[in-house]
Amino acid sequence: MIGVPAGFRVEPGLDMLSLVPPEGPQAGLIRYKERIRPLRRLGGIIEQQLQACPLFRRQQVLPPQRLLTHEGEFAALVEAVGEEAGQPARRFLGVVFGDDFYALTSALCLLPAQFDRYRDLVRSLVLEDNLGLGWRRRRCEYQPPVGWQPYITGLLTEWLPPEYPNEPTAITVWPANPRRMSPRDLCDLAIQEIKSAGGSLLARPTATAFSSDGGLRGQHLQLIAEKPGRSRRHFRRLIVVEDSHYSYALGLSQIGDGELATRVDTFVGTARSLQGLKPPFAATSSGGPASHWSA
Repeated sequence: MIGVPAGFRVEPGLDMLSLVPPEGPQAGLIRYKERIRPLRRLGGIIEQQLQACPLFRRQQVLPPQRLLTHEGEFAALVEAVGEEAGQPARRFLGVVFGDDFYALTSALCLLPAQFDRYRDLVRSLVLEDNLGLGWRRRRCEYQPPVGWQPYITGLLTEWLPPEYPNEPTAITVWPANPRRMSPRDLCDLAIQEIKSAGGSLLARPTATAFSSDGGLRGQHLQLIAEKPGRSRRHFRRLIVVEDSHYSYALGLSQIGDGELATRVDTFVGTARSLQGLKPPFAATSSGGPASHWSA
């Protein structure tokens, strides 16, 4: 849900909202659609939207601005420079990422004197977009391991090295969870899960203090396990950190005769890059509500 800027006229549609400026549609137009599926990468979204505008001749697409909404959701703003029907134009595309969908605010401005105003308007609408997703498990932000391939299942991501499957190694990044257990408790739970699955520990687990570059603090657990009927050992590491709102967990799994130090370094570097999430709270819009059309 977005607000309505002062002076704009609302034109509700079947699955989107159109906002017409005081100068009329000959000056520009803002459109909003709240739940678009499937969830896509930003580059794919932008390309799809620009291709859907045959009258717009793009000249340049500026680098995206990374944003965080007032509800703590990841977002971005992209500006496309070009011409619409032969006259200078700008298209502004604001995207807010949900868990399995995205919300899109798209604007066309045909008056060069209004380009800066429309950019600021779309940025404000994106920042104040109220999706109401609340306190929940969420994807977290980190620097992916270079050269590794992601395998995504829901909110969980497994990263596989270039040598996989010849090298049975994986880094698992779980979604951030609203904090209910301490890092120590979560590490103890991981040990219990191994034993419950029939595994046995070959050495006493070791746990050391860990801090991310973003100030998240917790524990780094190292253990060696073995399953009945399997000749090779299972080397596992778990890093669990927290802030005042969420807990974050990453795991490293290696199967073989010993750990590869380079993989451990990659795992620790990925964990150090973790960034804490902004807690959700109710955002207020500077304009009137436009919720009557929302799904």
